[in-house]
Amino acid sequence: MENSLYLRVSPRLGGLGFPEWLGEEEEQWEKCVHNHNMAAIRLGGAEDLEAVAAIQARSPGAAKWDVSDYLEQVFLVAEDGNQVVGFLVWRAVAADEAEILNLAVVPEFRRRGVARRLLEGALRTFNGDFFLEVRESGTGAQEFYKSLGFQEVTRRKGYYDLPPETAIVMKFHSC
Repeated sequence: MENSLYLRVSPRLGGLGFPEWLGEEEEQWEKCVHNHNMAAIRLGGAEDLEAVAAIQARSPGAAKWDVSDYLEQVFLVAEDGNQVVGFLVWRAVAADEAEILNLAVVPEFRRRGVARRLLEGALRTFNGDFFLEVRESGTGAQEFYKSLGFQEVTRRKGYYDLPPETAIVMKFHSC
């Protein structure tokens, strides 16, 4: 039960309006914020590069950069058991400005909160503005970033190659 919220309510407090489930240990454990199925987030290292390269290759929306360059940036990985299931790379470009360079999750773990946890981990560690670019056609990605508080600030025509496409530049202010 480490890293989770755990409250035990005695039967006497039940009459004061506390929900009944707070007094039931097994039921409460099921209702805790803690989720055993959630991937752990940690700093990435050289031992993760092979898995990250494979994730990048399976992710059409991810930038296709040399993964060894990620070791020079802030490099986070999401791990389920001993398997790397996602990664995020970002860098500070000024004292109060950072940019998200790449974010990808293996298809089997998408829509399970992995990308959100990776991004929230980055946003909590830096005070200032975070920027990122997303393809104009990537409406799902745009909605995901907006759900975290990013806003569209400008567009860069012809930013992407293969296929050529406009980039939407998005910004998040972290304080």
